Amino acid sequence: MKNVKTDWAPVANRAIRNEVEALPLVQREHFEERAGILQHDAGMERAVAEELALQQTKDLFQIA
Repeated sequence: MKNVKTDWAPVANRAIRNEVEALPLVQREHFEERAGILQHDAGMERAVAEELALQQTKDLFQIA
């Protein structure tokens, strides 16, 4: 069994797409959850929400 989920929605923000797609499963799940919350609860555009979600994921998992 792979440790990678393959049915994520495409990353809308092209500037961070490769970086997000390279995240390990747990980090990617956190990213997707944060991006969704920021988009729906905070009313952000998806690409902006993804950028902030990536930064929050990097901070939480201490990724440089």
